[in-house]
Amino acid sequence: MIPLSSLPGALWPAVPHPDNAMLLSILGQLQETQWWTPEKLRHHQFIQLTELLRHAHESVPYYGQILSSLNLEGVPLDLDIWNSIPLLERHQIQRYADQLISSAIPSAHGEIDVIQTTGSTGEPIRVTRTALNDLMWKAFTLRDHVWHDRDLSQKLAALRDSDDPDAAYPNGLQGNGWGDSARVFAPHGTAALLQMKTPSEQQLEWLVRQDPTYIITFPSNLYAVLTQARQKSVKLPNLKSVMTLSEVVYPELRDLCQDVWGVVIQDMYSSREAGYLALQCPETEHYHVQSEGVLLEVLDDDGRACEPGQVGRVVVTNLANFAMPLIRYVIGDYAEVGEPCSCGRGLPVLKQIMGRVHNVIMLPSGDRHFPQTTKYGLSEIAPIRQFKLIQKSLKRLELHLSVYRSLSLEEEENLRRTLVDKIGHPFDVDVLYCDEIVAGPGGKHQFFVAEMPVV
Repeated sequence: MIPLSSLPGALWPAVPHPDNAMLLSILGQLQETQWWTPEKLRHHQFIQLTELLRHAHESVPYYGQILSSLNLEGVPLDLDIWNSIPLLERHQIQRYADQLISSAIPSAHGEIDVIQTTGSTGEPIRVTRTALNDLMWKAFTLRDHVWHDRDLSQKLAALRDSDDPDAAYPNGLQGNGWGDSARVFAPHGTAALLQMKTPSEQQLEWLVRQDPTYIITFPSNLYAVLTQARQKSVKLPNLKSVMTLSEVVYPELRDLCQDVWGVVIQDMYSSREAGYLALQCPETEHYHVQSEGVLLEVLDDDGRACEPGQVGRVVVTNLANFAMPLIRYVIGDYAEVGEPCSCGRGLPVLKQIMGRVHNVIMLPSGDRHFPQTTKYGLSEIAPIRQFKLIQKSLKRLELHLSVYRSLSLEEEENLRRTLVDKIGHPFDVDVLYCDEIVAGPGGKHQFFVAEMPVV
């Protein structure tokens, strides 16, 4: 990819606009630091965290007393000190929101803005950030494009949550370029946006008309569109890959995408309040933590760091948010730690993102696990358009279905039997029908939700 030049006639080597030069400078550093050893990455993280903690201690009321009790003055930051800092839960951000905002936000960090999360956990929060956070977001977006060797001169079709009336079916919103970050490179491709709430049949028809090279959408929406495409034998001949975000990607979805369209899924793990957390490795299906922007910890129930193969809570600290530092923030997700990557990058590895606490099924025995419902083969048993499994109690599940035709009693019983067999417990399963399974906040759709306390 060649940067866009700001000087007439100076096409190569390009002379970028000063704003673009700043972004390209960060990208250039990321191209180098990805190959650092884990020890070198952690050393530089702690240099940045030392400055963040100093700032939080001096100007953030919530952290004034907490960090004073740790006596950090003049003591080099190490893992023991870091682990003594208490975790920050979501409900604490809601309760102490004003006390978490710095009284001395660095003016050099740029314009201040406030974002609100979708509240898919039932606990929406508001977070204050600066232009520096937006700049880092754009840099990691570019890293993702570079890692996966995307051709930014081609067409991108986005199936996303949008209230813009121009993004409605049948035409959707048409535009030039893939967004602000991609505009630093030339030539620019085109992009099209369609509201994700559009029925999957119409989304598929729209994609055929757009004939994109790349698609970006949520995993649950991709599943619905792929199911349609498989049923109707619809191909997208120029498609090279599909980008996903915001939800869990299960292996069976990757297999379905490969079987139906012959392309791979390239997933990204991010959050509005904490930025990019991990990006899928360009050579494997696991994820690399974006250590230059976040310190990400995976902790067990006793607060200890998980080893490879273990699943624990994801705890994050954004390294660049000096407006509202969220230090050791329990983001609500679970992930499995992976072994060091064969690609040679020193960035830590997450083998898979598991989901949130309300995506955990609880068995009467006390055992818990994340049911991977999309691999249960329910759509092979009956003509299912959409589904959602809800745990209502330790004895009862509800299977909500949107179907292409009425199901027979035998098909319903086969669905119940399959769920019981796959989950490994004889739950009572009620089958309920609806025209459309409505997505949650932010357009997110979860295949399994526990509507009961999970402890």
